[in-house]
Parts: sequence; C-alpha cells; structure tokens
Amino acid sequence: MNKPDLIAHPIRLRIIQLLTVKKVITTQQLLGSLVDVPQTTLYRHLKKLLDADIIYIVDKKKARGAIEKTYALYDQAAILTQHDLEIAGQEDQIRYFRTFTTMLLSNIEQYLQSDSIDFIRDNVHFRQVALHLSNDELIDFADAFQKLLIPLLNNPPSADRQLHMLTTILLPSQN
Repeated sequence: MNKPDLIAHPIRLRIIQLLTVKKVITTQQLLGSLVDVPQTTLYRHLKKLLDADIIYIVDKKKARGAIEKTYALYDQAAILTQHDLEIAGQEDQIRYFRTFTTMLLSNIEQYLQSDSIDFIRDNVHFRQVALHLSNDELIDFADAFQKLLIPLLNNPPSADRQLHMLTTILLPSQN
C-alpha cells in the first residue's frame, strides 16, 4: 500500500492527528479518544502505520497483565510530498482531499458541539480570499508563510498556551 492510501484512511488519519497533537500516546489513550473504533480495529491500523514507518513505539510497559505500548509519529512521515500527489491519479487525489476535508469538518463539529464556544475569545476564523499573484509572488508568499509558521510548530504545550488547529488550502481558481 502506498503512503497516501495508508494515510488517507479515516481511522489512521485520526490516529495521526492525535499523535500530531499529543506527540506520544498509549494504546489506552487512543482507545479513550477513538471510542467508536473497536480495539481489534485500532490494533490493526496501528500495525499498518508501524509497518509503514509512519509511527514508532516509544515505550513498552507492563500494565494490568498486558504490555502497553506508547506510540509517536516519525517527523514528517505523515506528510504527503509533492511526489506522492504527482503520482496519484485524479480519483485518488479527490479521495485524499475528501478525507482531508471530512477530518476538517469533524474538527469544526467537535468545536461547535462543545459547551462553551466563543468565536471571539477562541479567535476562530474561517474565510476565503482571492489573491492575484504571479508565480514568483506565490512562491514568495509560501516561503514567508512557512518562515512564520515553522518556529511556532515547536512550541511545547504550557499553561498559557491553548492548542489551535490551522488548516490551509491554496488552489488556483478556474474562473
């Protein structure tokens, strides 16, 4: 199975998303977060991610007569490269994007179903803007955005930091 197909599965994508946020997570924590996923199904998907070198085992501990594993995500392993997307067919690309947007919609629904939503306090934004850019301007924009983002990706959790999910989609208009 190729990397995009492996990552694009909804359950594996949820595992990857949890590892992106938490950095390390035990099987029991995964089961607690993915309550709709049966234990045997979770183990099967963890094995696929392990075999593909997307995740790795950080620690093993004996707990309640069983071995509990702690998992982490290999750096950059769950990111689809330009090459991954170029070799995919159009139907595969549509499926990858559909899975991505389904996960995004799930994140939005979780926020909206919480007890204390406040768009102003939580600084929630969603918008679409039109940018008229030459290829050079687009490259400069992407470089500047990446330079702004990279230092923030390394911020560790702390009492004064709240987790925020930033999602970007940049497409040329067909109009």
